[in-house]
Amino acid sequence: MPLLLRVLSAVLLIPVVLATLYKGGLWYGILVAAIYVVCALELTHMVFKTLKHRSMSYILLAPLPFLLQIPVFSYALLFVVFFFVFVSVLSQKAQLMEEIVYAFSLIYLALGCYFIYVQRVDPFLGDEALMLSVVLFSIAWSNDSCAYFAGRLWGKRSLAKHISPKKTWEGALGGAVGGLFLPLLIVIIGRSVLPEAANLSLTLVTLLALLGALVLPLGDLIESSLKRVFRVKDSGKLIPGHGGVFDRMDSLIAFAPIAYIVSRLYVMASF
Repeated sequence: MPLLLRVLSAVLLIPVVLATLYKGGLWYGILVAAIYVVCALELTHMVFKTLKHRSMSYILLAPLPFLLQIPVFSYALLFVVFFFVFVSVLSQKAQLMEEIVYAFSLIYLALGCYFIYVQRVDPFLGDEALMLSVVLFSIAWSNDSCAYFAGRLWGKRSLAKHISPKKTWEGALGGAVGGLFLPLLIVIIGRSVLPEAANLSLTLVTLLALLGALVLPLGDLIESSLKRVFRVKDSGKLIPGHGGVFDRMDSLIAFAPIAYIVSRLYVMASF
């Protein structure tokens, strides 16, 4: 039953993400902003077991950069918002270490979501921005799914026993293979269907997939570490069969900044 729920949830949610990706602009900004807010609320509840926390007002301000589409101003606003988050949480009377972990986790979460957004809307990436975002999501999704099934079928050696006992080296290898071949297949097919995919480099896609094989498991382990520290199994229950939104976005949040920087440098070097 959990596996069936996992598959059905993916079947329902993936078309929504792809539709907003294709639309871009404000619609995609709203989607990423919503992802950030839900993940931030899940994180807050995970850490404090309640949503009654003074930094809630700053959390709700943070999605503004996703909607403004003015890159320099957005960067500045993002850092200003999270400076106030940091000051706010450190002024509380709760345990200092919990407050510090919470503050930096929010910053980590916001930066990851911001780069997920920028990858799609950056005018420097031109027509390739759409397909690069599709590649970003497909690498994360295929890596995660293939790691899950490979781990269930063949997993024996633990990847990080004290952080996440169920994650295995065999699963990570299966994720790396799936995260390479499925995005390449999508781009090859896309070249014959979408003009935006015509000039997308297979070398860049391969490079991103290989980097994803290294970074995506790390993002998963970062969230697993947070859950272990705060003694929770899942970040939430919003997505049947998957847990919380943060549980599904953890790897992508870690990977997005690196994918964006590599994509931009590759396009610059191609001129």
